[in-house]
Order: sequence, then C-alpha cells, then structure tokens
Amino acid sequence: MRVIVFGAIVVLFTSVLGWYNMRDKPAWAFDGYVYGIRAQVDAGVPYAIALHDAREIYRTKPAMQPAKARASLNSETPLWWNLFAVRALYPAVASLLWRFAGFQSLFYLSLGAYVAAAALLYTLFLRFSTPAVAAVVALFCILNPETQLIGRSDLTDMPAFALLAGALLAAMRYAERGRSIDLAWFAIVAAMLSFTRPVPYDLACAALPLLVAGVWRRGIDLIGISLALTIAVAFVMHLTRAEVPPVDHFGRAVFVTLWVSLVSLVAHAAAPLAAIALYAMRRRADVLICGGMLASIVLTILADPYPTDVMRVVVLPSLIPLGCGFAIAAQAALAAGRAYRNSDAIVREWSGSESILAAPRQKSSHLA
Repeated sequence: MRVIVFGAIVVLFTSVLGWYNMRDKPAWAFDGYVYGIRAQVDAGVPYAIALHDAREIYRTKPAMQPAKARASLNSETPLWWNLFAVRALYPAVASLLWRFAGFQSLFYLSLGAYVAAAALLYTLFLRFSTPAVAAVVALFCILNPETQLIGRSDLTDMPAFALLAGALLAAMRYAERGRSIDLAWFAIVAAMLSFTRPVPYDLACAALPLLVAGVWRRGIDLIGISLALTIAVAFVMHLTRAEVPPVDHFGRAVFVTLWVSLVSLVAHAAAPLAAIALYAMRRRADVLICGGMLASIVLTILADPYPTDVMRVVVLPSLIPLGCGFAIAAQAALAAGRAYRNSDAIVREWSGSESILAAPRQKSSHLA
C-alpha cells in the first residue's frame, strides 16, 4: 500500500509542477522549429504550409533571434533537417495531437514524458530503497533545474529521458531474472529510444559490465540488441544523408566538454556521493548497469563534444544512475541511524551512577 501511496504522490506532484511550468514558462527551442515542421508533415499538412506556419510561430521566439537561427528560419530547408530524420518518433506522436493542440502538441508530449519519467524513476529507485526514500530521490531528480527545463520544452529530450529510464529498468529486470518478457520490453523501449534520440550505444555501455561480472548470456543479449539498434540508426542516417555538425579543434573540444561535464555533474548532481554508493554495491547486476551507463558519458562526449550541450546530453541522462546511487546512500544512512539509536538505547539501559559493585539492573523486555 505504501508503494502505491508514495507513487501517487510523486505522479501528482510532477503533474502539477509540469503543468505549471508548461503553461507559464514554455521553453521554445531552436530544434523545436524543425520538430514543429515534421509533426505537421506527419499530420498530413503540405510541407510549404507547415514551413510557413512554423515560421510564423517561431519568428518572435528568443531562441530564433541569433544569426544562425534566423538563417535557418528563412531557409527553404531548416538547418539539420536531415539529421533529425532519425528522430522520427517525437514528431510522429505529436502529429496525433496536432488537430486538437497545434504546436502545443510538442509541449504536451514533453509534459506526459515528464510525468512518466517521474513514475519510472520512482520504480527504479524502489529496487534500492523504501517507498519513502524512492519518492524523495525521484522528486530530487524531477526538481533538477535541467529536468524541469526540458520538461517544459518543445524538444525530444524529455521523451528520450523517460524511454532511457524505461530501457534501463527493463535491462535490470532481465539481468536479474532472465525472463524473456523483460528482454522483449527492453528491445521495444530501446527501439523507441533509438528513434527519439539516437543513443542506443548508451544501452550497450550500460550492459557491458555484466560481461565482466560473469553474467555472460544476459549481458550479450542486451548488448546485441543495443548494437543492432546502433547499426539501424547509422543506416537510417546514411539513407537520409544526415549531416553531422562539424567540430573545430576536435581534441580541444572534447577536453573542454569533458571538464564542463565533470564540473556540472559535481555541481548539479552531487555525483561523487552517488558514485561511492554505487561502488559499494558493485556486486549487484542492476548497480553494474548503472556503472556502465555512467561510463557511456565518454562516448557521448566523443559523439557530441559541445560544452553548451552538457546539461542536456550528459547531466540529464546521468540523473538516472546517479539517482540509484542516492537511493542506496539514503537507505544506508537511514539504516545506520536506526543502528545508532538502538546502540544508544543499550548504552542508556546499562549506564548509571551505581557502583560497579552494585547488583546489576534487570534488562528491559525488548532487550531480552
């Protein structure tokens, strides 16, 4: 019963907060312009009309005022149009709401993903802690400024965050139980993630420590699916002639992005504490998956060496494994507190001003 009550609190709180954020301070983004056009096209709107309507909406938004954004706004083909072809799921789902909500569909989808992410995080953290602790840590992640920002945006990142949480949960269950249904759910959610944000390599990294720990069969299954999806994403990008943004001075860009990532993880997510807790529980399969997910940061930085993207592509996904570490640490702290109180009670029971030669006291019944 407590699991349901605390879960309901998490979902209700996140729903209210997400609705308030979306209604009062929606975050219109540069990439949202492209998703707005694609969603209309998916809804059956001719491209020329979709382009015109998106221009009218985004023309006055702050994100579209820089020179590069203005050039994309006035172009017949928006910047990175082909690159976003692989991110097909977000605009496709938004297109189902287009008739009723228009451009607001993009925000409604992010709001729904924001609430779903909270529920999934709570379910994940229940693996490591009591319902109360899991709820507190889930709300800690949901209240993170970057999580709130992405949750009120017209970007694909919040649906991807929720799908990543779902994929990691399915992977943990499969690694623990080896049931085919868990592997099937992992494959489905991982495929949805791959065509929301093309990061299936994160899941391959997450499962890699299972091989080191000797969980060969289950680790190979998870890695195989993830690598197959990585190849599928690369193939789609090749077919659509997706252009990857150029990087000037790649080595320097990687170093700067890595440094910004480390500082941001410490400042915004207190990563060292969570990492220590995860290391302490490193023999568990689900904790190994968390460690592999954190290690995938290296690949993310190599694939996207832009310091300005760190909060969105490094810190936000890292909240999932780091949250598991926080749940472990909080539960351990509570257990230590209970142990301390019990030991203190024993000390008080046997302490006093009597001489050691006096007859000993009778112990209380709860110590018998």
